[in-house]
Amino acid sequence: ALRPDRVAEQLVVSQLVRHPGLIPALFSGLSEARAKKALTLLGRAARYYPDAVPLLARALAADLEHLAVPAVAVAIETNPRLDGLIADALAGRAISVSALERLAAAIPRRSVALTHTAVAVLRRLADESARGSAERASWLSNLSACFADQGRQEEALDTAEEAVVIWRNLAKVQPNVD
Repeated sequence: ALRPDRVAEQLVVSQLVRHPGLIPALFSGLSEARAKKALTLLGRAARYYPDAVPLLARALAADLEHLAVPAVAVAIETNPRLDGLIADALAGRAISVSALERLAAAIPRRSVALTHTAVAVLRRLADESARGSAERASWLSNLSACFADQGRQEEALDTAEEAVVIWRNLAKVQPNVD
């Protein structure tokens, strides 16, 4: 298990601040277990050293496709600040639908630590789905529940209404399908 070591965390942060070009090489292509350890170290450091926050953002940008799921685990276990960093990374980068689906599956329902990430992922999945499809309606229903859990009632209602319209249209076209 990885044990907290503030001196080591400070050393890593200071070196990466001096040599930010190392981040893509260090964080790209890691196994999920190694990625989680590396992100945990920076996530812990970010609680005490503000310079670690942009390093985390840069690390996520280096290989978002492979780092997003381990980053979710770190946000839950170590530092909820990663929530905004993951959401920001998702907003500005291309990521495959399969990676988004893995990310959606990794986010616990009603997670306080991942509110921004949950909205970003579910919105992207709904946007990536075909207009009028059951898949889109399903993602919109999940997004609506996420908004409701966050107390964002207007957004929850608007999103739920969009999902209901799709479900009704599908029921008209395929009345015998469950």
